[in-house]
Amino acid sequence: MHGKIIKKASCPICDQEVELPDDVQPGNKINCCGKEFIVTYEWGSYALE
Repeated sequence: MHGKIIKKASCPICDQEVELPDDVQPGNKINCCGKEFIVTYEWGSYALE
């Protein structure tokens, strides 16, 4: 049985792990801590900037 891969990135303000949508793409916008961040993807991991 294979598990589902959950895409995550850490909030740059509070360091909370944010679960990203399955169809997330670099450049998408995600909200956390009342701020809007842009999703990036480098070196095999997602980040919020």
